[in-house]
Amino acid sequence: MSNRLINQQIKQQARTWVRCLNRGLTDSEKPQIIAWLNQDPLHHQAIYKSASVFDNINELNELNGIFPLEKTHRLSLFSAKSLFLIIALLCIFTILIGKTTTKFSEIPTNIKAVSYQTNIGEQNEILLADGSKVSLNTHSKIIVNYSDNSRNIKLVYGEAQFDVAADKTRAFTVNTGNKSFTALGTVFNIQKNNELDLELFVSEGKVLVSNELPSNKLAELIVTESQKHDSTMITTDGEKTIIENSIPQQTFKLSHAQVEQELSWHQGMLIFKGETLKEALSEVSRYTKIQFEIANDEVSNIKIAGYFKAGDINGLLESLANNFNIKYKFNATNSIQLSKAENHS
Repeated sequence: MSNRLINQQIKQQARTWVRCLNRGLTDSEKPQIIAWLNQDPLHHQAIYKSASVFDNINELNELNGIFPLEKTHRLSLFSAKSLFLIIALLCIFTILIGKTTTKFSEIPTNIKAVSYQTNIGEQNEILLADGSKVSLNTHSKIIVNYSDNSRNIKLVYGEAQFDVAADKTRAFTVNTGNKSFTALGTVFNIQKNNELDLELFVSEGKVLVSNELPSNKLAELIVTESQKHDSTMITTDGEKTIIENSIPQQTFKLSHAQVEQELSWHQGMLIFKGETLKEALSEVSRYTKIQFEIANDEVSNIKIAGYFKAGDINGLLESLANNFNIKYKFNATNSIQLSKAENHS
């Protein structure tokens, strides 16, 4: 069979599978789509392209769950390798839906400083007076201060993405800790772990990372660093900068899968790809007031993979019980104790 005919066949199969995903997979179809995706990387590409013709894919919650990373060779809906492929599809499909539960607010032009915040488990999208957009993640707060010659945002705590409207007359700068992040025509995400540890991810454009400076000094620095071929102070699109103890430690390029994981919170999802259970639960705890107590290192160090709906604690506990033989106990202190269940023969 010619390559052209093979490609046509793959496209047709991809369209069929996207239709199945749109209406909801049956129990028999779930292992079939995994097997088909694993046959050839061309299948992955074809289904991504085919997905773009659909705009109402909304039956995907059945794939939510946390699963063992070690199960990579079993033909299972949630084998780690196959799960990652489904994760990528889910992120793309969610974006295509264009569905959002966030709220929009606009800052009146006669107010120079105003604060916005989200509670635990809440997300909010804010439309600023200049057309810039800010997406606030769970338990986050910003203070917006616009003037005739500057646009300053303070990230007090939490995480936010900034989609910056162009304005050559006023720099757009986010201050947090003792660091400044100045947009050079861009979309970027900042996560504040504490006063000294920060994470910056740039989706589009460039961001200048510096210490807090007076506006005139910052303007000079922008000009100087922008003229350099490879400035160590500028993070570009697709790159992530890790700041520890107020010092930038490393800047590196993210893969497509890592970008999806980085931005999954915009769709109300968390993606895990080999983190320990302790690390995963630390991230989950940002979206709920419930805290987790892990019995021992054996449980803490379990490697997991999965696609998890933020705040779905019942789904998390069910996955842990079914896939890791972990039992859970609700305590009076609004916490959940996790430990290994005893095996009974």
